[in-house]
Amino acid sequence: MTLEEFEERLNKQSKAQKLFAVIVYRVKCFFDIEYHFSRIKWFIQRGKRGYSDCDTWNLYNYLLNILVPALENLQEIKHGCPANENEDIEEAFKRWTDELQIMIDGFKAGLDMEEMCIETTYEDFKVRHAELEMKFNKGMEMFVKRFWHLWD
Repeated sequence: MTLEEFEERLNKQSKAQKLFAVIVYRVKCFFDIEYHFSRIKWFIQRGKRGYSDCDTWNLYNYLLNILVPALENLQEIKHGCPANENEDIEEAFKRWTDELQIMIDGFKAGLDMEEMCIETTYEDFKVRHAELEMKFNKGMEMFVKRFWHLWD
């Protein structure tokens, strides 16, 4: 199948068809007893080592789902901030709040990129994906820049 054929096939699916596929998958998971035993195993693995086997199947999504609420919590309860030598403390706190918001918005964009594939046509997908990817990259750059300052 060529890319053009794939795009055409994707555009022919209605939102209802895409939603139906998601619902069918979730119903199948509900009645799968083996799946429930796996969930218990994964719960125990998270307690013992901090992550489970299934978390590594889609590690970036797992991390995004942890980082967004963790950064929001840090932004809310922060007691300190990285400051330059000659910077006023109030300015430093405002800058740090803005930088944390850039990271939060970027990682939320990453989560949106993951979810958007069932909601749009391929043309809309390309445009929206480019916007979200730019926002995600900006947040990731700030995350890398301030990684060693993520403390409170």
